[in-house]
Amino acid sequence: MTITGGEDGIALDGVVDADVRIEGATLQGASQSGIAAEGSGRLTGTMVRVEDAPAGVVGAEKISISLTDATVSGGIVGIVGAGQASFRLDRCTVTGTTGSAVVLGDQSRLDMRAGTVRDCGGDGVQVETDAPVLVEGCEFVNVAGEAVRGANRPLVSVRAAHSPDISHEAIGLTADADGTGRDGDPGDADRGSPGGADAATSINASLAELDAMIGLAAVKREVRTLVHLIRVGDQRRRANLPVLPLSRHLVFTGPPGTGKTTVARIYGRLLAHLGVLSKGQVVEVARVDLVGAYLGSTALKTSAVFERALGGVLFVDEAYTLARQFGANSDLGLEAIDTLVKLIEDYRDQVVVIVAGYPAEMEGFLAANPGLASRFTKTIEFVDYSPDELLAIVSGLAGQHGYDLTKPTSAALLERLTEAVHEPDFGNGRGARKLFGAMIERQAERLADTPAPTSEQLRLLLPGDVPPADMGPAPRQES
Repeated sequence: MTITGGEDGIALDGVVDADVRIEGATLQGASQSGIAAEGSGRLTGTMVRVEDAPAGVVGAEKISISLTDATVSGGIVGIVGAGQASFRLDRCTVTGTTGSAVVLGDQSRLDMRAGTVRDCGGDGVQVETDAPVLVEGCEFVNVAGEAVRGANRPLVSVRAAHSPDISHEAIGLTADADGTGRDGDPGDADRGSPGGADAATSINASLAELDAMIGLAAVKREVRTLVHLIRVGDQRRRANLPVLPLSRHLVFTGPPGTGKTTVARIYGRLLAHLGVLSKGQVVEVARVDLVGAYLGSTALKTSAVFERALGGVLFVDEAYTLARQFGANSDLGLEAIDTLVKLIEDYRDQVVVIVAGYPAEMEGFLAANPGLASRFTKTIEFVDYSPDELLAIVSGLAGQHGYDLTKPTSAALLERLTEAVHEPDFGNGRGARKLFGAMIERQAERLADTPAPTSEQLRLLLPGDVPPADMGPAPRQES
């Protein structure tokens, strides 16, 4: 199969212990990762190609990923390990990344044999884990950094094929035991640190992803301002100048479906690239994830969720529901707020919290605890998409999934979207995606009696495929 576009080409969400096998797949141009897998399951891939995704293959939690004869090309980083993820790479190639080919963080593991790393702007294998790492019989060609950074760690073993005693120089390693680069210059040892070459590339890639989102001009401007403030603050700190305290916690206000969660994920990655956060993961929760069944259990539940977010972003959607009263003695949501306020203070440098909801309701939320307003001093407002912006979203979805919109179809779609924005439950971007799904269903109904539709017929979406306001059944007609 071939998958083009999307946030992730293939995603395993970790809800169940998945056991997935992929053979002969090509994953192109995902906006985040070609393959993103987490949980405690297993992913096996043979002859898989991942092309031009910022991160080629990402493994997290306890996922086990085994790739044979796979190729990862382009993007920022080829393979990323986090949590306790384990990778087995046999005869795999990583080429053309602007940053490191393989990055291992947390307690992730790697067994890489007979592989090739070529034309990478960072390190071949960047080891930041204390778990076992084996690199055997691999070729490193035109790698800007070190072949294996961290080769002197206790559990890292670098070998040539059938020769465990091969020296580092034989496989292209240029680092000395103390971590300095060739000629003893420690400059390359800082590659990937905040402000380094890899970090700058990653920041620019995340900002480009933000810019690629439809609309949200004010939101993009606010996020860029925060990035600039953090960068300048870091420069002032290094110049021994006073730095004003900057609250990184945010309030996102606006209706559903306007991209708040997506922007939160980009913001988390930006903070990690800037060195503000150690990981940058986003933990998304709502009231049900924070509030327990009885007084006292809420604090435990909220603390457990907060702990998962350490090093990253805690995103609380519809946060105003925590301040709502549902009858006598129903102050469990307030207990969650009180717990969050204390945890934010205790771990002020280890986590960023974003609370989201409707503007008026969020004012009530911030008034529920005296400490909230002082910790959330920055509000970013998300507004409804215009019909033209919604049309651009649907057109983008069509292009990603191999469909074509004719001019009459676009005109009919714009007319429908102009009506839809006035419907109370339309849902902005979510509504646009739902509308696109309905168009696909109606096209399928229209082509049901066509014995062998042509490629053009399968791609073409007609004005009749645009569902009316009542989402009625698709017409049976010739195309």
